[in-house]
Amino acid sequence: MPEKLELKHQVFRDLERHVGDDTVLASNTSGIPITKIAEACERPERVVGMHWSNPPHLIPMIEVIPGERTAKETIDAAVALVARVGYEAVVESEVPGFVENRILYAIMREAVDLVDRGIIDADGMDRCVRWGIGYKLAVIGPMELLDMAGLDIYQAVGSYLNADLCNAPDVSKTITDRTAQGQLGMKTGQGLYDYTPERIDELRAERARKLVAVRNALS
Repeated sequence: MPEKLELKHQVFRDLERHVGDDTVLASNTSGIPITKIAEACERPERVVGMHWSNPPHLIPMIEVIPGERTAKETIDAAVALVARVGYEAVVESEVPGFVENRILYAIMREAVDLVDRGIIDADGMDRCVRWGIGYKLAVIGPMELLDMAGLDIYQAVGSYLNADLCNAPDVSKTITDRTAQGQLGMKTGQGLYDYTPERIDELRAERARKLVAVRNALS
């Protein structure tokens, strides 16, 4: 992390020397606090986080994260830019990983843990989340879902289930072992699933088509 922060500092110092005084400087990072990045700048008030979701050309949401010294005008400019490209801007306070990744990684941790324990296999997990949780949350956000189901129901289930959820601080051995062996997923042809170059092309095209269809439906 120190090396990455120093690189960000170098980039943002260089940017400041080559742009106008009213130029907004934004970073897509989710691992380095915006406040820390802005420390390298003479005008930290114009530094903001704009975290795109992967794949960025298909997921129409961008997190806007101000640092401790980010000016309101900078936040407004970032939100306006997101609106101009037809995406949804979500303004949030600084927190490690930012909001989207925190929710995603909480889901990933529980999903991998259940697969590790033999409760369900990888394909079953993907189908369960895609057609259950994912299908639902694409239309009804988690806060809306709480109200729809009833806060009393959430309290009753959460009172015993929360204590049984995975809270391991380390990454699953299933993941670390594969990473050590160079099995990184689609980029290497093997991960939790196996891939051929042809299958990777098919999946990318299929997923892009489906994401566009979902966006059109939600719009």
